[in-house]
Amino acid sequence: MAAMSYKVVYLFLSFHVIFVYGKSSLCPDIEKCECSQSNKKLNQVDCQDINNMAELKNLAFDLQYMRIPVLKIHQCNAKSIPRNSFFNFSIKSFSSACPFSNIDDDSLKQIDSLRELKLLSTEFTEIPTAVGRLVDLRVLYTNDGKLTHVKMEFQNMTRLRELSLKNNKISLIAEKAFYGNSNLKTIDLSENNLMSLSPATFEESRKLKKVLLQVNKLNSTKGIFKNSNIQEINIRDNRLESINDAFKIELELEILDLGKNPLKQIGPKAFNSNVRQLKTLILDQCELFSLPSMVFQYLTKLEKLDLSHNKLETISPEIFEALRNLREINLSDNEIRILGDLFSKNSRLERIDLSRNLIQSCDSIFYGLQNLKSIDLSYNQLEVPHELPPEVGELYLQNNLLTSLINLNIHSLTYLRYLDVERNNLKNVDFYLPENLETFKFASNNLTRFLTYFSANISTWTLSNNPWICDCDAIQFLNFLKNESNKVVDINTTRCGEIGKNTELYGKLIIELTEYELCPERLRSHIFLSVSPANIGIHRFS
Repeated sequence: MAAMSYKVVYLFLSFHVIFVYGKSSLCPDIEKCECSQSNKKLNQVDCQDINNMAELKNLAFDLQYMRIPVLKIHQCNAKSIPRNSFFNFSIKSFSSACPFSNIDDDSLKQIDSLRELKLLSTEFTEIPTAVGRLVDLRVLYTNDGKLTHVKMEFQNMTRLRELSLKNNKISLIAEKAFYGNSNLKTIDLSENNLMSLSPATFEESRKLKKVLLQVNKLNSTKGIFKNSNIQEINIRDNRLESINDAFKIELELEILDLGKNPLKQIGPKAFNSNVRQLKTLILDQCELFSLPSMVFQYLTKLEKLDLSHNKLETISPEIFEALRNLREINLSDNEIRILGDLFSKNSRLERIDLSRNLIQSCDSIFYGLQNLKSIDLSYNQLEVPHELPPEVGELYLQNNLLTSLINLNIHSLTYLRYLDVERNNLKNVDFYLPENLETFKFASNNLTRFLTYFSANISTWTLSNNPWICDCDAIQFLNFLKNESNKVVDINTTRCGEIGKNTELYGKLIIELTEYELCPERLRSHIFLSVSPANIGIHRFS
């Protein structure tokens, strides 16, 4: 009671001083701490080089016992939080990177105003009792520590909404570990040593929307898909070999990441009607070598599909028919050779990534795709690309076998902003380019002459590693490089090729040349004209 009276008197005197003398700053000079404010309100306090929590004992007094919205401790060596460490403190959010190995059972009860607690890089192996007593906590992070198991420490934290135990050494979670957390919306258990989960693990967390389990050792989906309200699950980089019986109840699941699991095969009914709400499905790096033709038939709301980095050679024409809302598909890094009209029913497609395959022709793949904004066909075996959708804005064709772009009708692509044709066999790109083109990359081809016409809107070029002929006809090119040097990314590696009559210029940086070096005969002609009889003045003397 005496302490409370003292606090009231001190606050009164502090406010009196501020009113009388006009003191505007709420941030006094505090040893090892700095604070920030806005609109005459304290925002945050940052402390560093803390070796012992006792070093903060005067912080509340220095701040006139104001409520601290955010208190952060950086570069900390403190090993424990003793009792009374936060006496007279009022804190809403506290985070630290201290290697705490011990937290006194009563050390946190004095900051019952705490709503967010983030304890990073700790040394304790189980959740301290003091943390479990924070019944009004909304957010709890204990990441990058040495936790090995989770028992019932969270059951009294009924208002907890977000829990992160990322990057610990957790191998065991009790069946009823989260039974009291009916308000929990997000839980992050990624980067641990979990091999299995009880089927009842998340059953009572009825508001749970997001579960992150990536980078563990799980070999079964049992227990993960029991809560029908979960909207996002990330279980990538585990040891799952099958998901054929994973979805036994109807789910609200919208985002599912199963990437980097050794699935190899997926059954035709793996994605059944219980997951018809899916909007994003990620299956990259799963060692898939084939897919059943009707595997996605129920996923009519799917918008994004990632099948990259697998071993797919052929894809059935029916496989994407039901995906009428598909907007983005990634099939890069597979072994696909033939496409046909694979996407003819997916009229909403905006992005297609087919890079790093074995595609030689794309005759009818883009038929009817009027909304397509980005096409990546890089690192294939294309020799002659065919007509493209008029709406395309980004086109990646680098690392192919192209010798000409004439058939693309580039000039008709009104919305094309980005064109990359690097590392091909192009010999001529001197044709009309779209007015809206902003990036044109055609380094590493067989080009000897620069364009005679191009749009002023182009702000990024790549030109190097082409056998440019350096002679009189290259003066226009030299002037372009000098006038637009800030737009040419590789200007300092754009050199004369080993071709043409001026052998002394082979390998020279073009930007460093002069017009005379490119065309000495023009200078000789100019001198000749200057001293010819017609230009010599005749003077008479009286």
